[in-house]
Amino acid sequence: APFRQPQPDILIADVDMETLARIPHRWPWPRAEIARVLDVISAGKPRAVFLDIVFQHLDTGDTSKGDDILIETLRRMGNVGLISLVEESRTEEGLKLTKFMSHERFREAARFNGFVWGVVDGDGVVRSTVFRDNRMPGESCVSLVARSLDPGCAVRLIASDSTFSKVLSFPEKDGGFPFINVLDILEGNIDPVLFRDKIVFFGVSAGILHDYHTTPIGLIPGVKLLATSFDSL
Repeated sequence: APFRQPQPDILIADVDMETLARIPHRWPWPRAEIARVLDVISAGKPRAVFLDIVFQHLDTGDTSKGDDILIETLRRMGNVGLISLVEESRTEEGLKLTKFMSHERFREAARFNGFVWGVVDGDGVVRSTVFRDNRMPGESCVSLVARSLDPGCAVRLIASDSTFSKVLSFPEKDGGFPFINVLDILEGNIDPVLFRDKIVFFGVSAGILHDYHTTPIGLIPGVKLLATSFDSL
């Protein structure tokens, strides 16, 4: 990992502890606030955006106005990938797979919808990720976006394989992936041109939100694990 450079077109838009402390909203934020971040990113014309947040339910607190704004933003951007989470559990009948997805209104508005599935080994460490599995319909959001961006690359093999997984290759040279503070995005401190032709991963690293995973390089936030999956592929 210390000797491997990440792909130069990957950026992480990060909700860190400072952002949580200074934004006047409790997490999860109103959907319109998420749309506001996406609007800035979209103005820079990125190649694709991964939204590492699951919107399982509509927000009835504002009579769905925020939902409508976010849905319109997703449609207008036309290059956003939404994730679903796969949970593995053991029952008396054997291994059970459960997928948690965003509400269908958001899925219909996004261009890509796919799962995120890190494999937790027996010692609790995530070393690999699943891109397709014959027990689960669909494929990973990462492989969907990758094949869309470069249809001629070897990633197309995933389309014909019933099962495809890969050991993660963590790129940590020179600090790894660049993280852009979402607070700076919202306060206008970031020129949107920074996102030009980039693959942007919008997620959270704030420890209080508990989206962390044990990997061979230590604890990392889910959004970094998602970016690592894309970079590895």
